[in-house]
Amino acid sequence: MLASFFIVFRELVEAFLVVFILTTYLTKTNRGYLIPTVTASVLFSVILSAVLGNYLSGFKNMPLIEGIMALVAAALVASLSVYMIKNGKKIASNIHNKVNLADQNTGFLKHALLFFFVLVMVSREGIEIAIMLAVVSYKSNAADILIGSGFGLLATIVLGFIWFKYNHLINLGGFLKLTSYFLIALAAYFFLYGIYELTEVKALPFVDNKFWHAQSKLLVKGFVGKSIIYSVSALPFAYLLYCAIKNGRVKAA
Repeated sequence: MLASFFIVFRELVEAFLVVFILTTYLTKTNRGYLIPTVTASVLFSVILSAVLGNYLSGFKNMPLIEGIMALVAAALVASLSVYMIKNGKKIASNIHNKVNLADQNTGFLKHALLFFFVLVMVSREGIEIAIMLAVVSYKSNAADILIGSGFGLLATIVLGFIWFKYNHLINLGGFLKLTSYFLIALAAYFFLYGIYELTEVKALPFVDNKFWHAQSKLLVKGFVGKSIIYSVSALPFAYLLYCAIKNGRVKAA
């Protein structure tokens, strides 16, 4: 439940930031008529991600597929997290440039290019959620996934409202960059889980599968694995508490 909460919360915050920057820029530049296109693209992205997640979760109790999916999730999450760490500060300017590029066209092509751009940006987060939740679902029950995801969605809505009203209190860019480091830790956990599943069915060549299955089991189900899950789950609250304390000190000064 904790892992699904963090996954949904963190990725939805990034998707929210993308949509917020985009719609705000369109409004400020008198291009509000393009917002329905953005809305349609976001809805399509949600449907696409939900369908993908439902499909991938059907491979439960299939160690070979579970292992492959875990390694795919590890590679995807790690690469996108590194990208966010390096390019997080440029996200607003990149979005503005893409909008301006699409706006150079007219009619259907303008809307189509904007639709595709939003689809790529939002679906990227949705696909990450779908793949990571699918991997988590392989070793959790559906109720825990739904509850954790629900709280993640609720936390995103609350954070979005707070940021919309008091955006000077929370540095979302800093939040995304900080959580990207913890996503890399989560990617390491997925990697270990993938090794654990693949060695269970002796699918790794050139290694002692029995030995590495035992070693990865200790890491995945032992102290290391639990520490990763608990730390990434507590991080959002720790960061918000830090922002509140920092803002309180500034006011006191």
